[in-house]
Amino acid sequence: MAPPIDKTLFDDDFLRRLQGLALLARQLARQQNLAQRRSSQRGANVEFAEYRPFQPGDDWKHIDWNAYARWRTLVLKLYVEEKDLPVHLLLDNSLSMDWGEPRKFDQARRLAAGLAYLALDRHDRTSLVPLAGSDSAGLGTVRGMGRFYGILGQLSALQTNDPGRGLEEMTDHWLRRRPETGITIVLSDLWGKNYPDAQKMIDRLRYARHEMMVVQTIDPSEMSPGDVGEFMLHDREGGQTRRITIDQREKERFRQRVNDYQKKLQRFCRSKQITLLTAETHQSAIDILSVALREQAMISA
Repeated sequence: MAPPIDKTLFDDDFLRRLQGLALLARQLARQQNLAQRRSSQRGANVEFAEYRPFQPGDDWKHIDWNAYARWRTLVLKLYVEEKDLPVHLLLDNSLSMDWGEPRKFDQARRLAAGLAYLALDRHDRTSLVPLAGSDSAGLGTVRGMGRFYGILGQLSALQTNDPGRGLEEMTDHWLRRRPETGITIVLSDLWGKNYPDAQKMIDRLRYARHEMMVVQTIDPSEMSPGDVGEFMLHDREGGQTRRITIDQREKERFRQRVNDYQKKLQRFCRSKQITLLTAETHQSAIDILSVALREQAMISA
């Protein structure tokens, strides 16, 4: 039995807007397919790949009726261009995500729900992977809109915790399970245990031949150290605490380092042709995904 759904996180308005998001995705996909057909040469064919069983929600127009006449089983033809790939949603639930108002982790969970809805609406096999681990992580790979509320229950039950590992190590732990190569979307603040940790995580997924997209959740308060004065600084993931003094010079150095880090991430992802989508905590998750769809910034599964 799936865990209960957190209605403060996934309220009725959020669920209603997900339907509009899926309609937008379908409309844009139809426009793209029409443009591709208009630009293709007459008589061009795509290569047949395999059959797969018909699933509830599939388009009846794509049923192979000749195969049904032979086998008395409803099947769809898959071609090389449209052979389905699994969609893996890698959700960072380490303690650095437990920050902000609303929390970065809550924003990431809403974005993960929206991405899962879009993937399931396209009949893609979908899995949710909490990078820092969780006792509630066990839904596995699912297909079909009937499983969406199970994913919402899983997201509702997830908590942040200290994995004792950085982003690269958490990702490597998942890759050692030998997941099927597919479309992998990372949802994280990208605050690793050291400066290059996030880039190493992305490289690990690239080397494993996963098609990638990265969604970085940011709380605006992280971009500035706040007021000047003396403070106790506590590293939630490392556990260390130390006294620091912030003056105007230190504030400027902090802003500069954060800006440099963001620019370096953007350049890195651009050089690897990986989409890096920024999602601030005060923004609507549905609006973020809608803009990404319109700007074709999201991976087409």
